[in-house]
Amino acid sequence: MCVCVCVRSQRGDKQELFIELPPEEASDLMNFVLKEDTTNTWYDNNNANFRVPLRRDADTAPPKVEVLPKKLCDQWAHVRWEWQGRPQRGDDQAGEDYDLGVKVG
Repeated sequence: MCVCVCVRSQRGDKQELFIELPPEEASDLMNFVLKEDTTNTWYDNNNANFRVPLRRDADTAPPKVEVLPKKLCDQWAHVRWEWQGRPQRGDDQAGEDYDLGVKVG
């Protein structure tokens, strides 16, 4: 399978990238972001990866997550608390912050 990604600059210049994948390694989608090395600038799709379907019948919608693993939620809540400067708060406020931080959807 060969994938061609075409990019046009604001000046109208066209650049192409060809990626050849053996059939056993081909996926339904290719996720990627772009980086400009000269400025160390990253480009993404509104804080998400760009997604290019590699098959005509590929579902490009991100998978729906119904329930997040508790261990992951606990770790994320701790990171948010640390990032906020380890604020002192009561159990009720901590619970609300936890729920808000791991909200699905």
